[in-house]
Amino acid sequence: MNSEAIEGVVQDIVGAYRTIAKAGLRGSKLRSAEFVKQVAKNLRVRFHGADEDGAKVGVLAKGLPSQVPGLNIDQEFLYDIHAFEYMLIDSMHRRRPICNITGSLVMIESEFAQDNIIELITGLNKLIVGRSDLKVLVMARHANRRKMSEWLEYCKGAALNALDPFVLVVLPHPEEWTPSTARANNDVDVFRLRTGRGGEDFGLIPMVLR
Repeated sequence: MNSEAIEGVVQDIVGAYRTIAKAGLRGSKLRSAEFVKQVAKNLRVRFHGADEDGAKVGVLAKGLPSQVPGLNIDQEFLYDIHAFEYMLIDSMHRRRPICNITGSLVMIESEFAQDNIIELITGLNKLIVGRSDLKVLVMARHANRRKMSEWLEYCKGAALNALDPFVLVVLPHPEEWTPSTARANNDVDVFRLRTGRGGEDFGLIPMVLR
């Protein structure tokens, strides 16, 4: 996935955050759940009609009805948000088509917990073991600068094992999402994780969104 396409996906994620923050929803759990669905909706718009070589694009997330024939679920598929290419093949009895996933375009894990790094590590590890054109970890900015620095260092180290393009998006915690924070221009940090297993040229490279 080229830099322009990666930036487009990141803009969809940041746009979803601002949409949900402006909505004035009550409670961080509801905000984070609606954020995941909004990101998936944005990606559906982005990839609509993006058929290549006969493959179609599906996007799944928890709580969002599937639009993929033969994959009738309203929950996440392996990742919090997953955009993938698929083809439809006939079933043995030709009663309904079967969804054959042919490749992953975008894998996104959204981990906003601040009191336990285990959830963050779990989401990060899920991304590392997968293969996709783009992997994104969305996390909350920790109020404690020391802990935030530790978390970023952990993500930086994980880049050693990430072979695919990897982006880290840091947002305010959902508890802080309000219409006023949605209008801020300095509340989001985005890093491109320079990858390279076994090499020394790796780290967190800030991305500037246009």
